[in-house]
Amino acid sequence: MNELITDEFISALKDYYYLINRSYPRTECLKLTGNRYMLNKMQRIILTRGIFREEQTVSRISKQVSVFTSRKVYIDGYNVLFTIGNYLLGRPVFISNDLFLRDAGEIPGKLHKGEQFMRTIELLMEWLKNFCQNEYIILLDRPVPGSVEAGQVVNEMIRNSSLKGEALTVPYPDDILIQLTDGMIATSDSEIIDQAGTQVMDISCEILLAAFRPQFINLAELLGQ
Repeated sequence: MNELITDEFISALKDYYYLINRSYPRTECLKLTGNRYMLNKMQRIILTRGIFREEQTVSRISKQVSVFTSRKVYIDGYNVLFTIGNYLLGRPVFISNDLFLRDAGEIPGKLHKGEQFMRTIELLMEWLKNFCQNEYIILLDRPVPGSVEAGQVVNEMIRNSSLKGEALTVPYPDDILIQLTDGMIATSDSEIIDQAGTQVMDISCEILLAAFRPQFINLAELLGQ
């Protein structure tokens, strides 16, 4: 990850942030700064997924909490699992300037198989056991291949533990999450956070910090925020 954070990248990051805050199109801003500083593909992905306008960051940070504030927690399943999975695979994971953890991994579906994916589920379940007084509703996207099987695995783990809750396989988890009026949400999905009417917790970050103590690159700090 550190080899991606060059002087050129930091200059591009600051220019990109300056431009998007003046309402220039994000695509054009990325092209301009990426070409100006000769950024590679991964560096451009980090800018796209990690840098947002000031008004967006202020709004998202106002919704973010670092502890559970409700007994009922709705978990954006694949958002959480794929972020953890990308970290385990050694792909870039970083704190965005809205202070949520994000990754620059490849197509999420590639993570959805084998022992690696099972490991992400185990990490999630083990961490949730520290807060077994809560009720967890884990939402999985039905269109993703293997979702039914993944839901069965999670539900079996819940039944064999002290946890309360269930995994649900639904067509569009986002639609459910943005309409919630009770409980809280666990996600780092930008669109969900922007539209959420409840508090949001970035449990991917909390799980990885508890399990591995990583030193994440913080893009907000690179911007001097």
